[in-house]
Amino acid sequence: DPHDSVLSVFATETKFNYGQPWTTKAQSTSYGTAFAVDWEGRKLLLTCAHVVRHACLVELRKANGHRKYAAKVRCLGLECDLALLELVAAGEEHDDFWADVPTLPLSRELPELGDEVTCVGFPTGGDNLCITQGVVSRIDMQGYSPSARQLLVVQIDAAINPGNSGGPVLDEGGACVGIAFQALSETENIGFIIPRSE
Repeated sequence: DPHDSVLSVFATETKFNYGQPWTTKAQSTSYGTAFAVDWEGRKLLLTCAHVVRHACLVELRKANGHRKYAAKVRCLGLECDLALLELVAAGEEHDDFWADVPTLPLSRELPELGDEVTCVGFPTGGDNLCITQGVVSRIDMQGYSPSARQLLVVQIDAAINPGNSGGPVLDEGGACVGIAFQALSETENIGFIIPRSE
């Protein structure tokens, strides 16, 4: 089941205080979604950079699970809003984690207008996995947050809410065609995904 590849992310963060650099702001926790990928023969987890950008502690929880697993940020791409996470656990604990977490295949094709997609993640409002469906409604260049760099985005009409960031968007065959990363706050059902493209 491709949904077993999707995990909830808890990022405990301390943001830098630019107004008073000798102090730090109070700790807070942000939430997001990650999913397992095979990256050049290594099992890693892919999420959005803005979910873990300021994190001093990153924890993962499986769908329908209670245990949290520590992870570390292996790679952070602020321009494209992507991050790779690696499980901290080793040995038996590492094998136990990956025993029931399959990696998701990444599509090599850019989705086309009208293609049906499924957005999987852990948006705020509940602890369980949430699945929404929609269609690709636009392919365009947009500014990515936080870099504001103009890059390719795919607009979908499936609901993307806080906490969905980093979650996979699947095609009808269960392959990941993109990653949920932002929504327009003053509109309904307009969300953007980072496409998987060469």
